[in-house]
Amino acid sequence: MNDFLETLHESHQLQSNNPGKIKVNKLSWILHYPLWPLFWIGGLLFFIALSLLIHWGFWFLVAFFMFTNWVYWMQVDDRFENGDSTPSIIVNLDPMLIAVSSDLTKGYGSYPIIKIIEKEVPNICGREPQLGMKLATVSLYRVDFKNKHRWKNIDPRPIDCVCDNIHAKQRILESFTADEWQELIEKLKQIPQPYECGLYPIEPWDDDPPSYSQ
Repeated sequence: MNDFLETLHESHQLQSNNPGKIKVNKLSWILHYPLWPLFWIGGLLFFIALSLLIHWGFWFLVAFFMFTNWVYWMQVDDRFENGDSTPSIIVNLDPMLIAVSSDLTKGYGSYPIIKIIEKEVPNICGREPQLGMKLATVSLYRVDFKNKHRWKNIDPRPIDCVCDNIHAKQRILESFTADEWQELIEKLKQIPQPYECGLYPIEPWDDDPPSYSQ
């Protein structure tokens, strides 16, 4: 199972308090995250061709790739339907770096973090990206088998990469409170500059924080 599917499976052990409820534009997803969609679709088309041109026995692999395509897209849809909406901000333009604010807690204790990712987003709610611009991401969490109170990492994806509906994107942005945006800004003050991609624990932390990591 690839990292994306593993992350999705693990993080659904708990339910988000602010789920995305975003309908995925599959073409937009493919354009922004082409690796796995093209792998599964390409495999399906490849074995269909072999079945038609060489031997009918390849239809077994056609059935396999049809199933994996269905599972993959079901997982993508589920990510943006039920994943955790997280406030984010652009902290660098070239390359585009996005800082995401969240807490790795599973309900006990406080484990605030900033996750900085590199992702080119052509427009934010129909506008050209600018330094300091706010945006929304939908995040999944990876399990930490050594700690039952918090997650190990976070996997955020900008909703502007999968959704063309301005109203839906604005709805999520408006779901974040002024305190959440201010908390993001305060967290960034603890991050060393120049900004680099990684997971940054923010003090205070309820146990020994992990070192900065991807």
